[in-house]
Amino acid sequence: MQLPRDGGIVHLLDIDLVCHETGDVFYEITDGDPASARCWTRFEMGRRRGDWQIRTDTRTELRCTPTHFELTGNPRMPTKAPPACSPGIGTSRYQGDGL
Repeated sequence: MQLPRDGGIVHLLDIDLVCHETGDVFYEITDGDPASARCWTRFEMGRRRGDWQIRTDTRTELRCTPTHFELTGNPRMPTKAPPACSPGIGTSRYQGDGL
């Protein structure tokens, strides 16, 4: 199942900031197999004021196994981003008490 999310473009006049947000959320599960459940997203967000602007493009995925939840994220940023903002990939694993 795909659920589009579109925040459109909003201009905050008080601070002269233009914002845009758009993306999709996907859900998937196989009947009879709860451990096959997964959700993934892709979003693009941007902000602009005068000659300054920034845009992010993110991807996340949440999967599960019979004993763990696994979360993967992959932010994508411009290649000329400052070192503190360099692109990266992260994965986390959480073992809960079950569903």
